Amino acid sequence: MSPREAQDRMNKVKWKKDTWREAWDSVGAPQWVQHCMNEIELGNPQPEGALDCDDFTSWSVNVIDPVYEPYFFGQGWAPIVDGKVGFKTTGHAVCVVRMPDSGKLWHCGNWGLIGPFDTLRDVGNHVCGNSVERSIKRGEPLAWCLYTHDMKLVKKGNGLPPQSRPDLM
Repeated sequence: MSPREAQDRMNKVKWKKDTWREAWDSVGAPQWVQHCMNEIELGNPQPEGALDCDDFTSWSVNVIDPVYEPYFFGQGWAPIVDGKVGFKTTGHAVCVVRMPDSGKLWHCGNWGLIGPFDTLRDVGNHVCGNSVERSIKRGEPLAWCLYTHDMKLVKKGNGLPPQSRPDLM
């Protein structure tokens, strides 16, 4: 399916934060998200259980047509509190796609379908809440990763992805 079709399906599912039970799941199975969608489409309530950003992303990279080059992208950061980098780390996962007509990157998941972006670095900045044009800095980027649909590591690094690399999206 297209990124828009996948996002429309994801919009019917409610995000639920991971609990201590999912603390070590790292990435949820796409089958769990599909099961929840199936139940909702049958008119049943959403099954109990966490549906965090990694679950949405895992499902999307497995259902979006390969023509869009879907990848699992994770970006971690340390939030800035009172103008200083905090000690608690956090992160977010999104499905990054490249639109065939424009070559621009977009990301989809529990935040919606967002874009366009020129580079993976731009996606990473957006995910950790940093905006050059608005002089906003919500978090200090710590690390990033890019995986295929079957969770094979493509690349990882500290901070943000490189500004421009032909082998990275």
